[in-house]
Amino acid sequence: MNPMSLVTLPPALLRAGFEHHAGATHGERHERAVALAIGLAAVVAALAMVAGELFA
Repeated sequence: MNPMSLVTLPPALLRAGFEHHAGATHGERHERAVALAIGLAAVVAALAMVAGELFA
């Protein structure tokens, strides 16, 4: 498994994290927040795997 594949976030996830929609409903903001949290968790997991390989 290539750990770098986990840190290559899909464009939709990047848009979810960084775009600002003026009229977004609470549900839309929640969906974007969840998508960003999942993406960040994947990045942290990938970094932990890389660190584990380096220091093992």
